[in-house]
Amino acid sequence: MMKTMRLWFACVFGLALSMVFGWSNGFFAILLPTFIIARADHFNISLINQMVLGIVWVSLEVNFITGFLQPYPWLMTVAVAILFMSKCIAMTKPSGYLFGFTGLLVGSIALNFMSYSSFDNEEFTLTLWVSAFAIYPICGLAYYLFSEPALEAGHEVDHEPEPAKSQPRMCPCSTTILACYDKQPWGGLSPC
Repeated sequence: MMKTMRLWFACVFGLALSMVFGWSNGFFAILLPTFIIARADHFNISLINQMVLGIVWVSLEVNFITGFLQPYPWLMTVAVAILFMSKCIAMTKPSGYLFGFTGLLVGSIALNFMSYSSFDNEEFTLTLWVSAFAIYPICGLAYYLFSEPALEAGHEVDHEPEPAKSQPRMCPCSTTILACYDKQPWGGLSPC
C-alpha cells in the first residue's frame, strides 16, 4: 500500500512542479521518479544518481548526433544504432540497467522530437535536466512521507517456507506429467 502511495505522490508532485514552473515537457517530472519508486522499496540514492547521469549523458549524445550528423542521414543512422546498442548492452547488466533503460527511453524521445526543424533543442534539454534533478526531492519526499511501517520486535512476518536447496524447482507442466504417471518395474510409464 505504501508503494502505491509513493507512486501517487510522485505523479501528483511532479505534475504540480511542471505546472507551477510551466515546463513545456513536464511529463518527465512525472515519469522519471516513478521508475525509481517502482524499482526500490527504500530511498536509494545510487539508483537516482544512475538515472540522472544516464539522462544527462544521453541528452548530450543526442544533441551531438543531431547537431553534427542530421545533414547526413546514413551517418546519423549508424550513430543512432551504435548509441542504442550501447544502451542495450548496459541494460544486460543489473548494475547498468537503469542507465541503459533511461538512455533508450529518453534518447528515442529526444531523437524523435529533435528531428523536427522547428523544435527547440535547448529548451527541451534544459527541461529534461531540471526534471532529472527534480527526481531527488520528489523521491525523497515520497519515501519520507510514505515510508514502510517499522516492524515491532515481538512480531514476526509470516513468510512461506523456501523450497529446499537440494531439490530443483520444476515447472507446473512437468510436475503434472510426473504426478499422472507411475514408474513401473519394467521401466515403462503407465497412466494413473
